[in-house]
Amino acid sequence: MTSLQMVAKNYTIQTIGKMLTVLVGIFAVAIIARSLGKEGIGAYTTAMTYLTIFGTIVEFGMTLTLIQMISIRDQTKEARVINSLLGLRVVSGLLFYSLAPILVQIFPYSPATKLAVVVGTLGYFFMTSTGLLIGFFQKHLIIWRFALSELLNRGFFLLLVIFFTWLGFKTVGMVAAFAIANILWFIAVFFLIRPYIKIRPSFDKDLWKEAFHRSWPIGLSTICNLVYLKGDIMFLAAFRSEAVVGIYGIAYKIIDVVTMIPVMLMGLLLPSLTLFWKEQNKADFARFLQKAFDFFMILAIPIVFGAQAVATPLSVLIGGDEFVDSGPILRILIIATLGLFISSLYGHTVVAIEKQKSMAPGYALTAFLTIIGYLIFIPRFGVWGAAGMTLFSEFLIGVLTFIMVVRTTHIYPNLLVLFKVLLASIIMYVFLMFLPAWPVLLQITLGTLFYILILLSIGGVKFITIKSLFYKQTG
Repeated sequence: MTSLQMVAKNYTIQTIGKMLTVLVGIFAVAIIARSLGKEGIGAYTTAMTYLTIFGTIVEFGMTLTLIQMISIRDQTKEARVINSLLGLRVVSGLLFYSLAPILVQIFPYSPATKLAVVVGTLGYFFMTSTGLLIGFFQKHLIIWRFALSELLNRGFFLLLVIFFTWLGFKTVGMVAAFAIANILWFIAVFFLIRPYIKIRPSFDKDLWKEAFHRSWPIGLSTICNLVYLKGDIMFLAAFRSEAVVGIYGIAYKIIDVVTMIPVMLMGLLLPSLTLFWKEQNKADFARFLQKAFDFFMILAIPIVFGAQAVATPLSVLIGGDEFVDSGPILRILIIATLGLFISSLYGHTVVAIEKQKSMAPGYALTAFLTIIGYLIFIPRFGVWGAAGMTLFSEFLIGVLTFIMVVRTTHIYPNLLVLFKVLLASIIMYVFLMFLPAWPVLLQITLGTLFYILILLSIGGVKFITIKSLFYKQTG
């Protein structure tokens, strides 16, 4: 099998695996929402968001750093890198996750939320430990193993959610299901990686220093990024009821699904961008970046337009009739995903061209302005203040990362495909608005097919161009 075929096969497997994982996860969320109601899902969302902050601190950019470090070392040394960074992950996880249940006591959250944080801490510890290893599977083109483990994780979670719902468990029980599923996930990955490498967390201070030197700009940027990505829920929970957080949270769960797309894709594209830049192959770097930009626009823009037509029935499908008010919120939040696609593309490119340190002030500025905005607008406008500031922050960081890449590489994107995608998306939106009140999944399917047909007819996409994105350079 050629390198191109292997990469294409792995990409296809990961994409299918991720789609199945997302579908199972959505089904689980739908059960949780119907079981807990507005207040319960609000408490669940607040607890999980709070733990995400600690998870991001523990992560500190180490997953991207691991990919970088094993990409520039021969295979005999990568085991040392992986085990050392896993050891660092264990130490940092024990330190920061032990603080999470203590610090939550100072927040004005309900007892159920605080207890959920205590229970969920263990789940996040194992989740971040497992996620660190994805770079190894990507490098060796065995991503199907990680995709399988991820699907098993979501399957375990769904089964536990169904069982705990039957038992009558509420918020804490659902978080416990999450924790148990992540422990099982770690065990599954441990056995799936064993044929290739022995996992033994080590404590190599030299590699720790190197990893920290590489990762701190990424980590600092990621923490700042988290402030404006998840700060809306944290501040909303402080100023509004759990029922309001629950309504907002259902809309945000849909956004979380969309945000997986650019992150997953950049995990596959980052090694090639890094390689082209290190080899000073500017021509191929520019072509590759342009193809990635076009592909991201092909995905992001129709999502934004399509959601304007189906936001309310989609929210009801996920959360039930109780969450009909989530639809208008989703219409605003979904616009932020366009900024997120741009910031993901150019933010990862910043890593590829090693400008993380230079970009850190931009992330810090965005975080600072967004926090000020949350404090001003959330107490006054509630969910609309939160959604508006999320929109502001995503586009600001998208612009800042774009400027950093352009200033460094002097490469500007060609916008021809973007305009064609915009036209096809507008036509798709009109098509959706004239559809009868059919089931929302049918509307989404028909809208997607119609969009693809229009885009192909106006020459907005060539499948050979998309396919070439995942060609692995071997020279």
